[in-house]
Amino acid sequence: MKQFEEGRKIKIGDKEVVVPLGELELKPNPSEYVAEVLVEQGVDVAFGVHGGDVWQLVDEMSNAGIKLITFRHEQNAVYAAEAYSKVRRRPGIVYVDMGPGLANAVPALHQAWISRSPIILLAGGSIEEQDYLWATIQESHSTELLHSICKWTCRVTHTNQVKQFLTRAFKIAMTYPYGPVSVELTFSLKIKKRERGKVYHTDGFFGVFGEHHLYIPSWLGNRTKENPRTGGGDPELIEEAVKKIYESKGPIIFAGDGVHWANAGPEIQRFCELAQVPISGRRLGRGCIPEDHPLHFRARAIRPIGDAIDLVVVVGHKVGFFDGWGSNWKRVIQINESTEHIATWLPTETLIIGNPKLVFRQMIEYVEKHNLKPPPERKEFIKLVQKAEKEQEQRLHEKAEKYKDNKPIHYGWLAKVVWDVCEERYGGRNYIIQDGYTISYYSPQFVKARFSGQCMDAAEHAGVGHGIGMAIGICFADPDYVKKYPVVVMMGDAGMGNAGMEIETAQRYNLPIVYIVTNNDGWLTGCKYIAWSISKGEKYDALGPQDQTHPYGHTEFINNLRYDKLSEVIPGVYGEWVTDPSELKSAINRGFNAAETGHTAIINVDIDKRLVNPVQWTTPYAFCYAHIPWEKLPKTGKALRRLWCGTIAKMLTGKPVFDFEKWGIPDLPLPDPWDPQEAEP
Repeated sequence: MKQFEEGRKIKIGDKEVVVPLGELELKPNPSEYVAEVLVEQGVDVAFGVHGGDVWQLVDEMSNAGIKLITFRHEQNAVYAAEAYSKVRRRPGIVYVDMGPGLANAVPALHQAWISRSPIILLAGGSIEEQDYLWATIQESHSTELLHSICKWTCRVTHTNQVKQFLTRAFKIAMTYPYGPVSVELTFSLKIKKRERGKVYHTDGFFGVFGEHHLYIPSWLGNRTKENPRTGGGDPELIEEAVKKIYESKGPIIFAGDGVHWANAGPEIQRFCELAQVPISGRRLGRGCIPEDHPLHFRARAIRPIGDAIDLVVVVGHKVGFFDGWGSNWKRVIQINESTEHIATWLPTETLIIGNPKLVFRQMIEYVEKHNLKPPPERKEFIKLVQKAEKEQEQRLHEKAEKYKDNKPIHYGWLAKVVWDVCEERYGGRNYIIQDGYTISYYSPQFVKARFSGQCMDAAEHAGVGHGIGMAIGICFADPDYVKKYPVVVMMGDAGMGNAGMEIETAQRYNLPIVYIVTNNDGWLTGCKYIAWSISKGEKYDALGPQDQTHPYGHTEFINNLRYDKLSEVIPGVYGEWVTDPSELKSAINRGFNAAETGHTAIINVDIDKRLVNPVQWTTPYAFCYAHIPWEKLPKTGKALRRLWCGTIAKMLTGKPVFDFEKWGIPDLPLPDPWDPQEAEP
């Protein structure tokens, strides 16, 4: 303000004159208002790609003390903001230009929407006076483009809307379930000059608004930078839930994303210890109770003991595809901060709507007040769960050991070695991101998370290429932590192809990240050996003749691409190509050595392309391949179709999808899904 009133000295020709700020430049401007709100909300970092339409915005954010992280592609900037939000539990900020900049952000915004991550997208906007002529440069309309993947989209056209709309954006993004919000700032808006403190006449209500309509600074006082707090549960329902848990012989808890967002880990761990209830984390909820805790179990460990489970408590979790929709759960208690994530297809006995942290505080208070003790049978149930967990872990490590000499390298052996190194060097406290279709089956099983939010992925969006940007976002969200515990990304080569050059962004800021590339030469190349080839992989027999004999068909890339050689063109990056499984551990250690000294690392691993994600052994994938003629299916594909479209379908519905018995086709043996497939007829 002082420079507006008193001016500042500048040199014009040979003279030095005092010129008030705003006489020779667009000051004050609407982007200053944006920056002021961001600072008020505690923002210290913003991710994006600038362009002419948003230069005013990014410059004023920088002038306000906000650090700008410039990416090569807007999609990766949004991924970074999403991971940042998950670590900080506050919205990640992204800036993009209109037109192509906005469009480039869409895939990553869709992931943020599916995973319900709070992001505020500040988008450039077209000149209002030329709307829908489609004759100006880069015309775009974010409110229409993004309305299905954002909680709220708005277009700011008047300067007195800026602060109110942006403050509202923070409130909406952080109202559970969280999610992305888009704020479009039109070019016409940004070139409007304002005078501070002046009342402006508009066509609005009574024709007169103040400088900032329906806005006051720090509207929530010293808690403006905090998230809105919701309440606990109905005391009657708290009592009901606790009693049912204590009366049950075999209760378990599934803790999901909402447990992380509410920072409810300490309360849930305390309750589990009091009530002696086994618990498993899902997605961000993994690690809410350390996974080396005796009450923790892997979700896969419960399969052998399903009959012993008589109550499932679902906390802060959106039950869906990856849970089998909870189809085998007999009795359920649901606890969630929002009815939006309540599953109406589950046999629910008690429903509590409330913040998980507060709900479990209430439950702990009830237990302690009434001095409740779990029933005697609970000890036997816990022993049963612990036995199943131990056996599952033993099977997992035995499987990996079986393939330790496999060349090219096996996913399972790679996943085991990576986490073994993390345990040995860092006590298993590294943030780890899963970013690859096949590795996403193997790697999470070996990880033992120690805190919620430690494990990240693409959620039900199920995309690839997010890992590079997300790792960058983590580093800016918790820079001191990652210096001690470098970030690990388990990537596929497809994801590396999508976003690999963004590693330059990571190295530009000397970020301690180890990108481990599972290089299997293409998109889901193992599928070739169970669906498209009966010639031992020599050709794609199920495709048209124009594609059958092409060496790469429709799944493969040029083989053995040396992504590690980015280290030769990006100064500071460490790269290594690993083909021998016996060299794997030492190579990963060298990658961590590099990361600890500020060198982003790429460990490019030669992976056996005949390996398949074992989820392909399930019903949905049998139907994905159901169109392929029987005689063109490899033996594994035939066995899967015979099982799921024949035997299982008949068992469930009384009628097979295809009448295999009519044609004398018997049940066929299924190979171990961990085995390299052979693509034989």
